Order: sequence, then structure tokens, then C-alpha cells
Amino acid sequence: NALVAITTYAGFNQEDSVMINEASMKRGMFQTVYYHSYDFMEEMTDPATQIHTEFANPAVNPLFKESVKRKEGMSYDKLDAEGVILVGTEMTEDTVLVGIVAPIQDINGKITGYRDVSEKPKRGQHGRVESVYRYATRDGLKGVKIRVAEERYPVLGDKLGSRHSQKGTLGLILPEE
Repeated sequence: NALVAITTYAGFNQEDSVMINEASMKRGMFQTVYYHSYDFMEEMTDPATQIHTEFANPAVNPLFKESVKRKEGMSYDKLDAEGVILVGTEMTEDTVLVGIVAPIQDINGKITGYRDVSEKPKRGQHGRVESVYRYATRDGLKGVKIRVAEERYPVLGDKLGSRHSQKGTLGLILPEE
């Protein structure tokens, strides 16, 4: 439970605004966890010949290491050997979640090479990988679901509210002293 004091303080709490003790925030008060879910699957590119995209780590897999041009500015070092990010990994928007390579076919349908179509998080996304669930699709292809937990702390301008709809905007974060 939060201890609340109603007072005036240099105009930072006017118009239903709220001030918060910085030390209590550092101890976890008003901290929230936001979960993001991702679902990636291998895709069939040619059903007749059963050619499809593949999960792989293009940075370490010897089949793709030299021949596949990786996406510039992206980090592949947090992937396992199968190309899926490891549980417990701290990730940013430049971290590859799943390494995927797509076959390049010529006119006759023969595979001439591969290109990198690895998946990354949404822009501005960061957090810790909470869980990775691997599964198989009806076609026998691989799929993976990834859940990312992002810890959020209040910042100036956030709206706070009680159970009884008494809401206010965070106007100042005060040091305990």
C-alpha cells in the first residue's frame, strides 16, 4: 500500500498531478512488466518440391556462414545452434530473435543459394526472453513462440490511478532526502 500525503509543493502537484518518492521507485514501487509475444514459422516456398525456409544460425552454421549475407547492424550471437534465441537473454531491437534462411531458386527450380530473412523484434523493443516454445506445424515444418518481458518504471507524464478512479499525472520524482 502506498502512503499518500496531500500537500502543495512548488506547483508540481497542481491539476491532479502526483509526486513520487524516488527511493521507493528504485525499490520497485509502481514497477510493471509488459509481455510481448512473437510467433515465427518456417514457410513453404514451393509445395511441389517441398522447398521451404529453414531455421538456422547464419553466423555459425557452416552451410550458411560464408554464403549468406547477414543483415547489417543485427546481433546473431545470442542464438543457439538451431537459430532460436536463448531463454534468459537480454535483448534489444538489434537482436535477432530467430535466424531464418530462404532458398534462392533458379528458373528450373534448383536451389542456387540462400538469403537471410531472420526475424527481429518490433522497433524500440527491449527486455528479457521469458520463454521459448518450439512446435511443429501440420506440414512438418518448425515453429517457435517467444515471450519477452519488458520491465517498465514510471516516468514524468505517466498517468497513475487508484481503484476508485482518482487519477493523476506524474509531475515530479523527488529524492528521499
